[in-house]
Amino acid sequence: MAYEFAGYEVEFPFGPAPGAISGLNEEVFVSQIRDSLRSPVGAVWAGTFTQNRNEGNGRYGRIFYHKYSTGETVNSMGFGNIGSKAALKLWPGMSRMAKNQGKVLIPSVGNLPNEDPATVLPQLVYDFFDAGAQAVEVDVSCNNHITKAGGRAPMLGHDADKLHYVRSEILRKIGPGQMYLEKLPAYEGAKRALVPQIVGGLLEMAGIRYISIPNSLEEAQLYDEDGNPALDVPGNLGGLSGPATTDVGREHLQLFRKLLPQHIGIVSCDGVMDGAEVYHRVHDLKADFTAGVTVYLTNEEKGLSYGQTGVIMAQQFADRLAA
Repeated sequence: MAYEFAGYEVEFPFGPAPGAISGLNEEVFVSQIRDSLRSPVGAVWAGTFTQNRNEGNGRYGRIFYHKYSTGETVNSMGFGNIGSKAALKLWPGMSRMAKNQGKVLIPSVGNLPNEDPATVLPQLVYDFFDAGAQAVEVDVSCNNHITKAGGRAPMLGHDADKLHYVRSEILRKIGPGQMYLEKLPAYEGAKRALVPQIVGGLLEMAGIRYISIPNSLEEAQLYDEDGNPALDVPGNLGGLSGPATTDVGREHLQLFRKLLPQHIGIVSCDGVMDGAEVYHRVHDLKADFTAGVTVYLTNEEKGLSYGQTGVIMAQQFADRLAA
């Protein structure tokens, strides 16, 4: 059975989401992309890339932790990445590899708090398309903005008016017909009231082909199995994900699928930890595709490669499909 995603027919509607393949080590970065593309996954996201190489929050120490007893994962990666200049040099060759295997390789791009997103993001999107990217995703969801209270919040995803303006600038820069995606944050509690504005903005302008929703919840403060702060970043605050957020991921998918027309596809991320969940999101809840981070990072801690994770997930999906 084949599934359409980003102009390609793929057999398995799942792949690593932004954040799974990132970091400052270019050799590891390239290896994980190649390993993923050789696995059964249908698409691979890489980044999130910023304009310049960014250390992120790695300087603090531990920035990722999965609590197995509760299924909670917390991270505060802070856009640690090799930078767009280095990534753009690699992209033509890696994009050719993806196309030759019938896979979709998608750079995720974002801006730092001290940068103007209406200037930086259009140029980043344009540059990656110019380098041969099959699709480009703009990340407006990551909890990379430090609030006055010391918490973490998305820079654009919860500001509907500013997001709408930045979208228009991106679409003006790249022109019509490109495979442009947008990664949205969670809309929990009072933030749920923003959803009609977000959806209205998507419908008002033609050009966005897919949205990703969400892959972490903001303002999480987790403690490890010994009762110590799970993260070494100031305030022990980051984004919450993992199997504990599966229900949130499903709820967001159902909400946006109800409000959006079919021509805008949905990539569902939060809490996708096995192939059976991929089946449920795609066949029962009508996602167009799924992606994950925690399953890759926790499997890596167990000694599994990214390719092995793709094989395991695909087999679980096939077993559920055949049931």
